[in-house]
Amino acid sequence: MAGQDISDFISSKSETKSTSYARLPPARQRTLDRGRLRAILASIVLGLCFVVFQLNTKTLPRSYILCSPDKKIYTVDPHRNVTDCILVHEKFIMGVGSLHDVKKTWKQHSNKNIVVRYAKRGSIIIPGMIDSHGHILEHGKKLKLDLDGLTTPADAVQRIRKYIEERPSLLNDTNIWIHGGGWDNSLWTGWPTAADLESDPVVRNRPVVLLSKDGHAFWCSKKAILLSSPLPETVEGGIIERDKNGEPIGTFLDKAMDLIRVPPWTEEQILEYFNATVTDALSHGLTGIQDAALSPALGAIVERLADENKLPIRLYAMRFFNESEPYWGKSIPKIVGKADGRLTMRSVKIFTDGALRSAGAALYEPYTDDPISRGFFRTPSDVLQRIIPRFLEDGWQVNTHCIGDRANGFFLDLMENLTQHMDVSSSRPRVEHAQIIAPGDFIRMGKLGVIASVQPSHVIDDMGFAESRLGPERIKGTYAFRTLIDNHVSIALGTDFPVADINPLMTFYAAITRLSIYGDSPHGPSGWFPEQRLTRQEALKGSLTPGKRADYSILSKDIMEIPPQEILRTKVIATVLDGEVVYGKL
Repeated sequence: MAGQDISDFISSKSETKSTSYARLPPARQRTLDRGRLRAILASIVLGLCFVVFQLNTKTLPRSYILCSPDKKIYTVDPHRNVTDCILVHEKFIMGVGSLHDVKKTWKQHSNKNIVVRYAKRGSIIIPGMIDSHGHILEHGKKLKLDLDGLTTPADAVQRIRKYIEERPSLLNDTNIWIHGGGWDNSLWTGWPTAADLESDPVVRNRPVVLLSKDGHAFWCSKKAILLSSPLPETVEGGIIERDKNGEPIGTFLDKAMDLIRVPPWTEEQILEYFNATVTDALSHGLTGIQDAALSPALGAIVERLADENKLPIRLYAMRFFNESEPYWGKSIPKIVGKADGRLTMRSVKIFTDGALRSAGAALYEPYTDDPISRGFFRTPSDVLQRIIPRFLEDGWQVNTHCIGDRANGFFLDLMENLTQHMDVSSSRPRVEHAQIIAPGDFIRMGKLGVIASVQPSHVIDDMGFAESRLGPERIKGTYAFRTLIDNHVSIALGTDFPVADINPLMTFYAAITRLSIYGDSPHGPSGWFPEQRLTRQEALKGSLTPGKRADYSILSKDIMEIPPQEILRTKVIATVLDGEVVYGKL
């Protein structure tokens, strides 16, 4: 939110009503030099990226007053929660209050007249929304070939066929890799296979790699597997799903995904995906994104954009740690507030375990629906014990993916041990997801000052199968947002896009209702474990107060007062960053 480097709030939606909430099956050219051509194309795309995000920036002067005719500017200031007007000057908020008050403030600064703009009646103005956990390139890629909501592998294959047929360059070259994502095995009867992809004559004999909805599995074609062979029998921290004869079926989980030799994305592709995601984010009222596992290639591009003052959104990036590469905590400089506050890269993303949906979350006790499995650590525990202290000592914020109770407990044990010779809380360590937590660990998390980065929309996605997977007791410590707050844990809300929809209003809705988009849940109309709901005030953070950045969003309805279902029908009228309109208009 405005004025913060850690966010609050974000999303998920379903496009079909075949089920209100997911239920999971049981676990188990020739004339140009190529390099020169790439450089030219990259320059064109980079220039277009800048143009797209500058289209509306001249709609407001450098100084102006914005008023709400309904007095519905939510400052989220405990001393003045709602106000009539805000005074914006040089990217910052200079004053808040009545029109008389802010004009008086302006006159103390300048004798010049100032423009007064009014928001539409019925709309509200809130602090700019920040998604605390998303994946920029993966989301941009998924926007090109989106398999979310499809109820069978056959439906997915038909969508892939259409995608290929609509692109002559793909249709005529069977060696180009096909990328997409969003398929959800919780809607299917089992894992998708390479044979499914071979069943269609247009899709057949192409390298295809498709990321699952939860981001923890690849669905690969036969050609993609052949190009990645030979494969090992087993993978530490991952699974190769096999048939009864021991042959790979085409699904690779967690660390096994690394076996698929996907060609590196070109700079043109990276810029295309980045552009698509930022356009989508701004249209949904987001003024900031926290990228959870920034690649070196994207890191270089956003640094260049920042150097040229062309970064179109506020970006807080977590550099991805790959244990197969040398430690870089001392050699790579941290970036804080570059490009006039647009870019910060001072944190590292480290994976501990897998995901609940694919049964990779590390648990203390076996899965209820798979008694021989407790999940697994994606990164070996000895590597985690060695590398996390080094990053902390070298001044990096450590953001660790932990979903299962064993993974969360392991991280808290490590933090607790480090308190003997280090001020852990001052480094602001984060647990990304914090989905399943043992009863005693809520207290420890609060005492250690560990931030919980959570995704309320996962409640909607998982409430149909989570209890069958975890059992009636363990489920009580799952997505327990109220318990976290009651134990003095600071929470940051995000989507994990493209795992969930990038729309922040869906997360707001999920956080305060714990209901599906149809208003139901396994526990009825009060919500799934309704005692864990957040209040609207808890779900909306940030502030619009003097001295803060003029980052704000204008919404068509008052999400703080309307019935919950109306939140899902609320539109973004405008998104404003540093006082300039970057989406919509006033």
